[in-house]
Amino acid sequence: MDGHVERMGGWRLAPRLLVDQLAALQPPAPLVLTPRRQKRHLNSQFDYLGEQPEIILHPDDATAAGVVDSQPVTVHSTSGEITGIAKVDGTIRRGAVSIPHGHQSANVNRLTDRSQVDIVTGMVRYCGIPVSVHPA
Repeated sequence: MDGHVERMGGWRLAPRLLVDQLAALQPPAPLVLTPRRQKRHLNSQFDYLGEQPEIILHPDDATAAGVVDSQPVTVHSTSGEITGIAKVDGTIRRGAVSIPHGHQSANVNRLTDRSQVDIVTGMVRYCGIPVSVHPA
């Protein structure tokens, strides 16, 4: 061509802030925090029901960490650590470490860094935090 750049048609509605944030993304760490909610647990209000803070891992990630199903495990980040019970599950994506919100004994806030704030929402980053998992 003659140096002319062809552009596809369509609407470009994403705010520049989001476009810049997407462009700055780096590849994820081998294991990252993916928080979740549990059916019978609401921000520690239902601790008395006894639902355990299960830490869900892909079987390959569990094997690499020397972890087996139902074993107590410790999850570390640069900000802290928590302990929970491993649940090895092949339906979770490899590299994701899914930990439920709302457990006093396994508070995901201990893994976050209050200086890591999402510039769009102003909230502390809770997802994609690099972690490691070890038998407790």
